Amino acid sequence: MAEKKEALLLWFDELGREDVPIVGGKSANLGEMTRELKSAGVPVPPGFSTTSKAYRYQTTPRRFKK
Repeated sequence: MAEKKEALLLWFDELGREDVPIVGGKSANLGEMTRELKSAGVPVPPGFSTTSKAYRYQTTPRRFKK
């Protein structure tokens, strides 16, 4: 689980309900749906979600040295 918390991007087939704090509810639900459909033999195209860590990284102001 530690590597999930540090990731900037996670594939839907890596996600489940327990990952709501990391990727949010919609992405976690897409992960659950992807895993369920694949296990039922339904073809599912690959997809990914950016993580909350990626969002915080992108929106945090950075200062550059001159």
